[in-house]
Amino acid sequence: MSARALKAFTNAVTCFSNNGINRRKIFAYVLYNFYSEGHLGDTPEAFFERVKHIAELGCVSYPMRYEPLFALEKNRFTSPLWTTDQLDMVVKARRVLGYGGAFPPYTGLVNKFQKANCFEEAFSVFPLKRNNLSELIREQKGEIMLSA
Repeated sequence: MSARALKAFTNAVTCFSNNGINRRKIFAYVLYNFYSEGHLGDTPEAFFERVKHIAELGCVSYPMRYEPLFALEKNRFTSPLWTTDQLDMVVKARRVLGYGGAFPPYTGLVNKFQKANCFEEAFSVFPLKRNNLSELIREQKGEIMLSA
């Protein structure tokens, strides 16, 4: 999210809140897995930062997976900037950590997002061991290849 969009969203939430609307009743749809040839795409880290900011504001984020218009099957498109494992992490986190597919600003969930150093820490359903997390991050950056 650009600094301008971030400020506009924060101002809108503040305006709603100052006029009596409970922040927990504000839903923000958060697109992820977006990619378009010749345009900027969405990364897992950018998605994590958007969801984290929304949670810190006390609002509910509802992740929406991007599907291109030419898609013949639902949930088959994977952006070159995402892996299928990362997409699965979002699906599992929505089901286990969230409520009704959304991420409400529960204290425990907000704390988890704030303490997380990266997308993988934030959206892991079970705590990752530090060594496995480091290997996962290096693997996704192409530094090492793990055997199955």
